[in-house]
Amino acid sequence: MAKKTLTDPAGAAADFMAPGAGFGDPLAVYFAYCAAYALLLYIKPVDFPSDFSETAREFSGKSYAWLLAVHSFLDLAFSCTLCAIFATFAGFMKDGRLIFRLLCGCAVCGAYAAAAFYYKAEPLFALPFLTAAGAAAYAGVRAKTKEALAFFRFSLVANAAMLICLPASLLAAITRNETLYTAAEFAGGIWLMVLIIKAAKAIFGGTTVRSTLTLLFSMTAAVLSFYTLKNLGIIPSSVFRFMMFM
Repeated sequence: MAKKTLTDPAGAAADFMAPGAGFGDPLAVYFAYCAAYALLLYIKPVDFPSDFSETAREFSGKSYAWLLAVHSFLDLAFSCTLCAIFATFAGFMKDGRLIFRLLCGCAVCGAYAAAAFYYKAEPLFALPFLTAAGAAAYAGVRAKTKEALAFFRFSLVANAAMLICLPASLLAAITRNETLYTAAEFAGGIWLMVLIIKAAKAIFGGTTVRSTLTLLFSMTAAVLSFYTLKNLGIIPSSVFRFMMFM
């Protein structure tokens, strides 16, 4: 299934929509990626890459088990949140005038960002937006449960793209080649986004442009939700920094 996800994302997405599709293979691929990535974080030099060396030093003394557990849990929680919010935005962005949907999406994310950052010292002001995001995500999943679950399965298996790029990241870390490391991370991220957009088109319908905008809005809302949770003290600041910069 991992091979089909990489070579035929639309076909793999259809398979994940079929009755009886489970989470065994998706979780196996996901945890394989998490195990490999945690190993990379554990063995690479603390001051590499230099842009994130300050954050890396904060977690340099952590064990491999800690890195694996925290990374696995945070990525899984973020994927769940992203897929739930995506189901909501997908229903909104699928039809209607694109410019109107685009402006509405920008307005929603902009208001959420303003509340999250402007009221950083008073995070309770952002709580209504967090509650609204949670309610909207729940409504989206309720309305498109089959599609949301299929999309979540696909998002887990799509980490195979990142797994394939990890050897290049490891080589870059060993040789301390920051250009190669950045290129490997960028290539894996772009590949992952392309796969997800193609799968979203197959699962939720719509055009490539609409699916891309839906993904961008969903990622923004998901990151802002975790940022708000951090400001509320539900997620420790150190764990949030690990999620964003490691």
